Amino acid sequence: MITTAIPTSQDLRAAPELAALALLDAALVTAEEALLAFHPAVDDLVGTFQGQTPPLRCAIAAILVARFEELHELVGWYRLSNTPPRYPADDDFPF
Repeated sequence: MITTAIPTSQDLRAAPELAALALLDAALVTAEEALLAFHPAVDDLVGTFQGQTPPLRCAIAAILVARFEELHELVGWYRLSNTPPRYPADDDFPF
């Protein structure tokens, strides 16, 4: 199961865009799990359909799941590449 990281308040002070990316990441994880639940054959298209063309919805679901996983990885890389400066807990930042 894929999980998503929740940015801390210190992360959001330095990079507020991480909030939107965390929401996107959570939506991607949710959509992937829903598609896999509805189309369990997506995990093994070749074995399930034994070289035959899978149904269109199943094939599209497989493509979407692959893209969701790519976007999930990209969001993670962006978050890792964004090493915000740490502010002291007692500063008067309004957030």
